[in-house]
Amino acid sequence: METERIAILNLGNKTVGYICLNYPLIFIEKLYALQVKNILHTFRDTEYIIVDTLSNPYLTVDPDIYNAYFDFIENLNAFSAEDFYFYNVN
Repeated sequence: METERIAILNLGNKTVGYICLNYPLIFIEKLYALQVKNILHTFRDTEYIIVDTLSNPYLTVDPDIYNAYFDFIENLNAFSAEDFYFYNVN
């Protein structure tokens, strides 16, 4: 059975980030970054990718690195945290 690889991070009813479940990687909105880091401070190996908004498509990644760990994403030169979530959720 396939399991989710990305979890949604909510504060109240608002989605503020995405957590990769297989890797210590969190996409988090800048407004909530400090609050989340304070809660998760014991997880020292976690890498935070802080973004202005989850929907802004300005992230980029080296294709060789991305393809070694994740599935296909349409444009590795301009994607958002939401795009990353959508393409890697399963």
